[in-house]
Amino acid sequence: MAKRQIKPEELGHFSIDEDTNRLYWEDKAVQTESVVVLSGKQTSWGIIIAVATILGALANCVYTGTYLWVTRQNPPGIAVQTKGSASVASPLPSIPSAQTTSSPPSTPHSPEKNTSPKKER
Repeated sequence: MAKRQIKPEELGHFSIDEDTNRLYWEDKAVQTESVVVLSGKQTSWGIIIAVATILGALANCVYTGTYLWVTRQNPPGIAVQTKGSASVASPLPSIPSAQTTSSPPSTPHSPEKNTSPKKER
């Protein structure tokens, strides 16, 4: 169907229902919005996919929450002892912690003495 412009003398064919604010052309309703209608099969699949998505999101929340709780209780790299099983280390790499020592750190002005005996040639 080819489109054309409305002529000024045709503007009288338009009318608006004041109760519903719908647009009419020669007393026939003009379609101003589209409605999507799904078949029964499409509606069923939509519901199944929506429920599966919600269950997947909930499972992810539970998994993530459990993982975070476990790692806070037993940081990565520390062996965990459970009832009836051997000590199992976390598969994640451990982050080295800052170690405190009683001796002061070496400075460029005070080189460390090498106390090991030198080998003679």
